[in-house]
Amino acid sequence: MSKADIIDDIVAPGLTVIFCGMAAGPRSAREKTPYVGPNNKFWPTLRHIGLVPADFQPHDFRRLPEHGIGLTDVAKTQWGADSKIVVTARDVTRLRNALRRARPRLIAFVGKTAASHFFGCATQDLRLGPQAEPWEGATVFVLSSPSARAHTHWRPECWHALASLVRRT
Repeated sequence: MSKADIIDDIVAPGLTVIFCGMAAGPRSAREKTPYVGPNNKFWPTLRHIGLVPADFQPHDFRRLPEHGIGLTDVAKTQWGADSKIVVTARDVTRLRNALRRARPRLIAFVGKTAASHFFGCATQDLRLGPQAEPWEGATVFVLSSPSARAHTHWRPECWHALASLVRRT
């Protein structure tokens, strides 16, 4: 973690899937723990789809590699609502380099906004679920955002499809 990073990355070689969000939310930034905002569905969903044990808690996030899982964000030095984050070319380069070094089998973007910055396209050009093209050998998946702010766009079926794919790899 760089001094300016809001939350530690969990990125290393050998992981099955690395979840990539946009940036830490306000509560996550305060607690230095990802996805702990009020009513965020990330952790309950990971438990529900069986990627982590039922008793896994957000503050256990550094133990995710035990389950083949990593975490990172597009913007590591900012926090807040996705729409307020200013993503730079440096942010995208850092993320791409981290993923190249880790070489996960799957990259799961947590929301279309993170994926759109990574790929340099509009969110409406992306679809939820597996993408047609891999990125440097990794299968790419775009998930609906688990944020309470995005509740009208929540699609649990894409999370279930990711879990099925994780179990097959």
